[in-house]
Amino acid sequence: MANKKKLKLNTVVGGSPTNNASALGKLDLERLFQVEAMELLGAVDKGAVLHGSYNIRDSGASIESAFRNILDSRLPSIFGVMQGYLFDDEVSCTPQIDCIVTDAEESHEILKSIEGSTYAPFTCALAVFEIKNTCYDFSAAFDQVLKINKIFLEMKNRGEQRKSQDEPGIKVPISILLFGKTDDCSLLKIQSLYEKQFVKNPNLLPHYTILLDKGIVLAHRFGGAFFTFPRGELKFDEYESRGCVHIFTPKKCDDLKSGRVLLWLYFAVVFAINRISGKNLKIKYFLDQFQESHGLISAGELSKATTWP
Repeated sequence: MANKKKLKLNTVVGGSPTNNASALGKLDLERLFQVEAMELLGAVDKGAVLHGSYNIRDSGASIESAFRNILDSRLPSIFGVMQGYLFDDEVSCTPQIDCIVTDAEESHEILKSIEGSTYAPFTCALAVFEIKNTCYDFSAAFDQVLKINKIFLEMKNRGEQRKSQDEPGIKVPISILLFGKTDDCSLLKIQSLYEKQFVKNPNLLPHYTILLDKGIVLAHRFGGAFFTFPRGELKFDEYESRGCVHIFTPKKCDDLKSGRVLLWLYFAVVFAINRISGKNLKIKYFLDQFQESHGLISAGELSKATTWP
C-alpha cells in the first residue's frame, strides 16, 4: 500500500495556507480596513442615488452611519459613539455633529430625537467628526468644523471661569473632517481656506482632514507657522500642534491606500481619546509600535503643493 503524504495546513488570516505547522497566523489589518473603506465609499454611491431622487436629507446618512459603526463596533464600552448636539449649562448648543466619541461615564445623554440625534453635555466630548460624501461643497463642511470648534471653545471658556481651582480642566476634543470621494477636490481652494484660517485663528482648524479615496491626510506638524519641519512620519501626539499643515500619505501607496489611511485614523483617534479622557489605557504601548510600522509620511507642506501626491 502506497504511503500517503500528510499535508499540514495552518490557516493564515488575510493570507494563503502554509504547510509550516509552526507558522503563526497573521491578521492583515490593512486589508481588513480596506474592506471597511470600500464600504464607506459604497455608501457614497448609495447617497448619490438618494440625492438624485431629491432625498437630500438622507443622501449623506449612509456614510455617516457606516463610519459611526466602524468606531462603535471596535471601541471599548467606556467610550460612546453618537450623532447629535453638545450643550452647556446655559443650554447653548453646537450645530449638529455627524459623529461624536464620548466618555461614556460622563455622557449623560439628556435627550434623543426620533431621528436618533442625541443631546449631551459638551464636557463628555472626546472627538467630533464632520463627514461628507464628496468635496462638492468643501467650504461649507470646513466652515462647519470651524463653527463647532469655536462654539466648543466658548463653552469651555465659560465653564472654566466658574469652576474651582481644584476641579480638572476641560479638554478640547479632537476634530476630524472626512470626505469619501474627492474627484471634485480643488487643491487651490483647500490651500486658500487653510491659509486664511491659519492667519485668522489656527486653533479652530480641524486636527485632521481625510480624503479617503485619495489615501491622504492633512494634518499639522510640530513647529511654528514659519518653521519647516523635515519630512518624516506623522506622530499621533502631533494633533496637539498648530504648526504648518502637511499632506500625508501611507508609506506604501497602492490599492490599499484608503484602508491604510482609515486604519491609521482609527488608531490616531484611539490615541487622542485616551489622552483627552486621561484614561491612559495599556493600548498606548501598542500604539507606539503601530505608528512605527503603519505610520504616514509627509509629502510636503500643503501651501507649497502644486498637485495631489
